[in-house]
Amino acid sequence: MSEKDSTKAAVVHDEGPRFSNVLNADLQHALSTGPQLDPRSAAAFKLYLILSVVFMSSLSFGFDTSVVSSVNGIAQYTDYFHIGGGATGGGQGITTAMLYTIFSIGCVVGSFGAAPAADIWGRRVGMISASITILIVRDLSSSFCIDRTYLFFGRFFIGAGSALNAASGPSYVAEITPPKWRGRLGGLYNTFNNVGGIICAALVIGTGSINSSASWRLPFAIQLIPTIILFVGAFFIPESPRWLMSVGRKEEARAILAKYHGNGDTNAPLVVLEYKELETHIQSATKSRCYYLTVALDLTGVKTQNERLIFSFVAITAGGVGALIGAAIVDRVGRRALWFWGTAASSLALALTAAFTATSKTGPAVAFLVILSFTMNMTYQTLASIYPSECLSFEIRAKGIAAFACIESLAAIVNNFSGAIAFQKIGWKFFLVFAVWDAFEAMVIWFCAVETKGRTLEELNEIFQDPNPVQASLKRGSY
Repeated sequence: MSEKDSTKAAVVHDEGPRFSNVLNADLQHALSTGPQLDPRSAAAFKLYLILSVVFMSSLSFGFDTSVVSSVNGIAQYTDYFHIGGGATGGGQGITTAMLYTIFSIGCVVGSFGAAPAADIWGRRVGMISASITILIVRDLSSSFCIDRTYLFFGRFFIGAGSALNAASGPSYVAEITPPKWRGRLGGLYNTFNNVGGIICAALVIGTGSINSSASWRLPFAIQLIPTIILFVGAFFIPESPRWLMSVGRKEEARAILAKYHGNGDTNAPLVVLEYKELETHIQSATKSRCYYLTVALDLTGVKTQNERLIFSFVAITAGGVGALIGAAIVDRVGRRALWFWGTAASSLALALTAAFTATSKTGPAVAFLVILSFTMNMTYQTLASIYPSECLSFEIRAKGIAAFACIESLAAIVNNFSGAIAFQKIGWKFFLVFAVWDAFEAMVIWFCAVETKGRTLEELNEIFQDPNPVQASLKRGSY
């Protein structure tokens, strides 16, 4: 063992809610010996405000996902576009499948431009570009939508804009947040996805009683609000310090690290450590969306439109609570454990939903659908925004997240298109497909998932260079 390695003995430290478990001696020393950002200071509240602006990209995405699922359960919407299915929980079949799928196709297309926008022009420009794309098209598709062509056109470009946000938003949060807060604040990013969903689900309960196209036009129009906040706010937030370092703007990067990681002190041990690691590293390298929730509720035995909308709201709210809990515990329990147990619990909830639906036990079936929303969001809303960012080094982070969004969208194309047909053809048995898949996924996680908590982003690069990254990540103080 080298002298450098010998100084990195196992250190596990917990000082209550302000600190997460730290598995690296250098980082622990920096956290315990020098000034750090006081969570109650003016700089901290400014960071919270900055992050709240970035979180609007997640809130917007959650609202958009929920609005399509919710209005699909409104007869005024399905009748207006001649989709059918309004009396059985919402639109199904080929037309609905194409409507859901076109959004994911837009995400795939947008992902090819997402990484260059975030890497070449910065994370802020990526978010601004996404906002412009979404604002223009949402205005067209919500205010002037007269037939399916407008609807399909709008969904495609909203998907493209969402891919731009997906490459820039999570990267920005991971790169500007202090290491000890990264898990909770990174997890909170995707929790705003649920916030958007909850707001929309509650809104549609009210608009669903309007006997005109306003019942679905209003939710479509209101989803402009978070995008406007993001568009305006992105002009006033600082750029990612890691991106600034990558383009040679080192003093700006150091100043941002000092302000938001070192309580304003450029010589704070944590700032010095991060700056040194950044300089060394950069020089050497340079979510199935539940669109069919109202349909699933109809299968479980919930037969009126208003009841389906209310239970949809309950399930989405349970998901929001799960996401908040996931963000709160992810730094303590770790990414790997949350991912494994959350996926295993989701598999069980899906299997039980299928079992109770098959035996016409509506109450338990609905209950396990709500539990599924809780476990899935606690796990995947928390991890989707932070784990890919932590596993990717700076030079490929935006590209990798764009690729992640592309693959996720390709999977969504399969799920959303097949879902519209599968629920129509095989009903509750479709739950079992995902129950089996989640069980398989849990096994893969157990053998392949790397633990990333308690380390700086640059230190994680060393973990992935180890011949056995999984074992290396579980050895405390190895790096």
